[in-house]
Amino acid sequence: MTRKDWLSSSWEKAFPSRRDPKKVVQFMHEQWRELFKTNPAAIDVDIPGNREPKITEFFCEHLRNNSVAGGLTGYFSYENQHGTIEPGATKLSRRIRTDIQYLFYAPNSPSIVHLVFEFKKLKNTAASRKSYYGTDGMLRFISGDYQSRWAYGFMVGLLDREGAEAVKQLKTALQKPGVASHPLHLIKDINGKLISDPSLNMPNIAHFDTKHSRTLHGENRDLMLCHLFFDVQ
Repeated sequence: MTRKDWLSSSWEKAFPSRRDPKKVVQFMHEQWRELFKTNPAAIDVDIPGNREPKITEFFCEHLRNNSVAGGLTGYFSYENQHGTIEPGATKLSRRIRTDIQYLFYAPNSPSIVHLVFEFKKLKNTAASRKSYYGTDGMLRFISGDYQSRWAYGFMVGLLDREGAEAVKQLKTALQKPGVASHPLHLIKDINGKLISDPSLNMPNIAHFDTKHSRTLHGENRDLMLCHLFFDVQ
């Protein structure tokens, strides 16, 4: 299989104005830092019992409580349910839940825009890296539940106190031939890189971007993922 075989239609046709997602992601960064000042025990990944769903739930409630004051007009939700209805079916054939979503109306558009954030703890171990890009992480957007729904998305890594090294090793792992070619189907950016580092779509806000083909998984657009990392303060 060659890279040419992976190419599908552009994710950019589905992406809203860069200004709106940037504002949302910047707000999330600011609120994460604020939470570490006021409620650190609620979101510190190093504390036993602070599982990712618990942290995500708490963080989303904090985002909702402060979004209006932050100048946002959309709505944050967590564990949002989606279902698939097959032709002639009387019940849903598939149910999925997203970690955090932000919904808003884009300027001059009658449709609601979904910004989907998939959260994963990221430690400096091979198992944690595989979990980040695997079936319950990045692959949810590429070949899993999200593949036919959204042409762009956000991976959010929750870092412990070895976070810098964890991110470095993750970037190395993503570019290994056995991972980059399949199952991630990475597409090179305009600079010929498999990883856009720093981010081209959200410079100084997202850490890096990856672009993926989904041709092998139906007639779906290319996928753009922006990768964010929230660390312990």
